[in-house]
Amino acid sequence: MKLTKLIFLFVLTLAAVSCSKDDNNDPEPYNLTNANLAGTYKISAVSGNSTSTTNVSGTTVTIATTTVVGDTFQVSIIFNENGTYTATGQYRIVTTITPTGQDPIVSEEILVVDSSGSYSVNSSNQTITFNSNDDSFVEGLFDVTLFNNTTFNLMQEDVTTDGGITTTSEANINLTRV
Repeated sequence: MKLTKLIFLFVLTLAAVSCSKDDNNDPEPYNLTNANLAGTYKISAVSGNSTSTTNVSGTTVTIATTTVVGDTFQVSIIFNENGTYTATGQYRIVTTITPTGQDPIVSEEILVVDSSGSYSVNSSNQTITFNSNDDSFVEGLFDVTLFNNTTFNLMQEDVTTDGGITTTSEANINLTRV
């Protein structure tokens, strides 16, 4: 009798374990596609920083650092499934330029956004490329650092050289689905 109870308990346990594997409640990953991206978003954060350097006698010397922080966002961005977007509204940015050995220079500016263009996503690389019709909002390749059904975060890195000065910059834009 004890053996029968033990076998019954074993079969019951085995059935419960195999059922829990079949009833996997893990959500499907939210893939970066035009269809999943389509919708209206609001900007929730914008930030950036850059460092300008030059080479003096074989040594890299920092000329200045710059930080940009956005706030007071009133920008709507509509992503269409056909690969186009429109962005309208305004927000404020505070820019702080700190030349090496000098006091920071702080400026504020209200940016008015009225832009449209196209985009293309690369799901395997988790990137999105923007082609603006007027270069006034976003342009170029961005890494998608977070994408789910409510949040879309972008990051762009850039290195430019002009007259012996190399500027390395990073920009971050966080969007929230409305």
